[in-house]
Amino acid sequence: IEISHREKGAPFLAGFEDLKISISHSGQYAAAATCTAPDREIGLDIEKIGTLPGTSFLNMAFTGKEIDGMIQTPFEVFKRWTLKEAYLKYIKMGFNESLHRVEILDHGIEHHSEPAPVSCFSTTIGREYVLSLVTGPCRP
Repeated sequence: IEISHREKGAPFLAGFEDLKISISHSGQYAAAATCTAPDREIGLDIEKIGTLPGTSFLNMAFTGKEIDGMIQTPFEVFKRWTLKEAYLKYIKMGFNESLHRVEILDHGIEHHSEPAPVSCFSTTIGREYVLSLVTGPCRP
């Protein structure tokens, strides 16, 4: 299997360009998700839950609206961070998109202040890692 990358860094499997793939790793874990539906995209992220990040990280990674609505526990911060990274992978932009243009809110994800038509899933792995998946329709 050969993994190649698109212009903005999104991975794809050489020879299987129509198969959507999202890859992530953190600490001792690696995760990958694939999607065969031609009208769907996916994004996946996994992170080891660490100590509660400081104010400078929170301000860099999240908007004031996100911070105000967030219960600031390590799990909640890392859950929202993985959802944000998974969404950035879903839109195939990664960190080429401003972190403040994507908001992870209690009612869902907003992109450029508009609700994103996506479904989200997050879970813990051994209480040490959080894994998040974002899926939705292909973007034009």
